[in-house]
Amino acid sequence: FFAERCFTFRRKTAVCAQASGYEEFEDEHGKGFLLGREDQGNMSWRVLGSSFSEDARKRRNEDPAPGMEEGGVLWEIRDLLEAGDATGAWIVYRQNVGDFSLTLFNCLVNLFGKFDALDSADRVFSDLCDRYRPDHVTYNTLLTLQSKKGEYKTLWWTYEKMLEHGIVPTLHTYTILITAASRQGNMDLAENLFLRMALQKELPLSPNVLTFNALLSGYAKLGDEKAAEEVADRMIKARVGPDHVTLTSLMLMYLDKKNFPAARRVFLQLRSGNWLFSKGTYAAQVKYCGLTNNHWQLGKISKEILLNRVELDGPAAVQLATTMIRLGRFDDLAEMVEYFNESSNRKPVYGKHVLEAVLRRTLDVGGGCEDAIVAMEALPFFEHLWTTKYFNAVLKSAQRKGELDLVRLSAQVMRGIDVKPSVATFTILLETTEVDNISYEAERMIKYMRRYGVRPDLVFFRTWLRLEQREGNINAVERILALMEKFNLHPEAPDYSALMCECVRKKNFRRLRQLLDEMDRRGLQPDLVFVNELLNAFAAIGAVKEAEDFLQQVQRASLKPDAITYNTIIKLHARRGNLDSAERLLKNMPSPDRISFNTLVAASAFHNDFRRVHRLLRDMEARLNTKPDVATYTSIIGALARGGETSKAKLYLKMMQDNGVQPNKETHRYIELLNEAA
Repeated sequence: FFAERCFTFRRKTAVCAQASGYEEFEDEHGKGFLLGREDQGNMSWRVLGSSFSEDARKRRNEDPAPGMEEGGVLWEIRDLLEAGDATGAWIVYRQNVGDFSLTLFNCLVNLFGKFDALDSADRVFSDLCDRYRPDHVTYNTLLTLQSKKGEYKTLWWTYEKMLEHGIVPTLHTYTILITAASRQGNMDLAENLFLRMALQKELPLSPNVLTFNALLSGYAKLGDEKAAEEVADRMIKARVGPDHVTLTSLMLMYLDKKNFPAARRVFLQLRSGNWLFSKGTYAAQVKYCGLTNNHWQLGKISKEILLNRVELDGPAAVQLATTMIRLGRFDDLAEMVEYFNESSNRKPVYGKHVLEAVLRRTLDVGGGCEDAIVAMEALPFFEHLWTTKYFNAVLKSAQRKGELDLVRLSAQVMRGIDVKPSVATFTILLETTEVDNISYEAERMIKYMRRYGVRPDLVFFRTWLRLEQREGNINAVERILALMEKFNLHPEAPDYSALMCECVRKKNFRRLRQLLDEMDRRGLQPDLVFVNELLNAFAAIGAVKEAEDFLQQVQRASLKPDAITYNTIIKLHARRGNLDSAERLLKNMPSPDRISFNTLVAASAFHNDFRRVHRLLRDMEARLNTKPDVATYTSIIGALARGGETSKAKLYLKMMQDNGVQPNKETHRYIELLNEAA
C-alpha cells in the first residue's frame, strides 16, 4: 500500500482486495480497489490489478525519479551490495546523498535492509529525517526490516516515532505490527492493535487477508486451536476469503497437535483451491503427507515442486527424498537434485539430505550395509554424492540426534564403497563409541588412520582426553599427552587441567609442581577457567596453604584473579574456620559480589560469630549498595535453628519478611523446624 504516486503490482493482492469486498475504482492511473482515503492530505491507498501493472511500469520508466534511472545511483549501490561490498555502497551513498529525493531515500532504506546492512539503513533514515518529513512508506519500510530481523524493541520505538511525527498508520503498518506482536507471542497486544486499527479516528481501516493471517499465525504457533479457529470465523464474517497462507498455518497447527482429521480437512481444502503455493506451503504439505503416509498425494506434490521449480530445504527435503526413493521415482529425484545443485549454493546440504534418506530407508526396512550399497548402486546419477564430505555431514547429524545405528551404518557403507574417511570422520566415530576401553578403540582408530594416510589432529586428541576424563581414567591422560608429542602436536593449558586436578585430589603435589614447570617450559599460560578448576580441587581436600601458594604463583604470572577465584579461597578459609583470614581476603578483594559476602556470612553464622555477621551485613550494604537476599538470611536462620537459638532465628525471619525477601524451599524447611521446636 503506497501513496498516490506509488503503486504495487501484485496479482494476489488485487485478488485479496476483490475477495474482501473493497470498492472498485478507475482513474487516470488505471483500475484498482480503493482501500482507504484521507481527504485532508489528498492521499489514497490503492491496489492495482495485474492487467495495469505493465502500463504503470512503462510510465515509471519513461519518467523515473533522479537516481532511479537505469545505471543511476540506486543501481550502482544495489550492484555493490550484491557483490558483498557494503563499504563501497556506503561510500557511493555518501558521495551523492545531497541529490536524493524522498522516494529514492525510501528505496535506499529498503535496499540496505534487504542486504542485512541495518546500521546503514538506520543512518539513511536519519539523513532522510534531516531533509524531508518521513511518510508512511518510509516508516513501513523500516518497520518491515526490523520485523524480519527480529529487532522488536527497535520496531516499537519506530512505531512510537511514527505517531509522534503525525503519520497515520495504514493497513500495511498494522499488518507489520500485528505480525511482530504474534512472533513475540504477545497475542493481547496483537488483538489490541487489531481493534485500534478499526477504531482509528483519522482513517478507520478494515482488515484484509494479510492482517487476519498475521493474527491467526500467532495463535497457530502457540497451539491455541480455539483462538485460531475463531480468527478464521471472523475472516468469513468480515467477507475476507482465506488464502493458502491461512490454511497452511491451520494445517501446521493441527499437525503439531496431532489432530490429523482436522489437518486432513484443511489439506483437502488447500489442494482443491487454485493458488500459487509458496515454498512454506509446499513444505507443510510434504510434512502432512509424511506424517500420514500419504505417498500418492506426495507423488503429485513432488511433480508440482519440479514443475514450479520450488527449492525445499531441511526436513521437507529429507521427507521428499525418502518418499521418492521408497516409491522408486529415481528419475524425478535426480532431476530435482540437479536443479537444486545448479540454482543454489546449498549443494552439500541437499546431498547430505539425499544420502541420509537412502540410509534411513535402509534402516527402516531392517537392512544392513549390503542393502544400503545396493540402494546406492540403484542411483548411478548420485555417484558425486558419495564423498567424505557428505558422509561426515550425515555422521554429524546422526551424532547430534543420538542415532547410533545410523552412525554405525554410515561408517560400514563408507568402507563398503571405498570412501576415504577424514580425521573428522574418526573423531565423530570416537565420540559415539560405546566400548568400555576407550583407549583401545582410539589407538585402533589411529592405526586405521595410518592405513588411509590420515594424521590425527588436536580435535581428535582432545575428544579422546574428554572421554577419558568423563570416565575417570586419569592414568590414560598422561599417555595421550605423550602420544600427542609423537605426532608433533603440542598440548595447551586446558589439556593439562584434568591431570593436575587429579594430582591435587591424590595430594601428589610433587607431580603437580612438575606439571606446572613443564607448562612453564612450554610457555603455556593458564587462564582463569584453568586456575578456578584447580582451586576448586584444592578446596575439595581443604588444602589451604597449597591453594594460596598456587594463587600467589598465578599472580606473579600477571594473571588477575576474578571474583570466582577469590570466592573459592574465601570458601576454603571459611570451611576450615579461618574467619579472620577470609574476612581479610574479602576486604582486599577489588570487586566483591553477593556470593563473596554470603559465603562468609554463612560460615560466621555456623561458628556462632554473630558479631561478625552483623559487621558483614553492614559492609555488604555499604560496598554493594544492596540488601541481603534470601541466601543470606537462610544461612543465618539455618545456623541459629540448628544451634537451638529459636528466638534469634525468628528475629532474623521477621527481619527478612520486613525487607520483602521471599523465602525459598530451604527457608521453609527451617521455618518448619522452628515451629516444631516451639
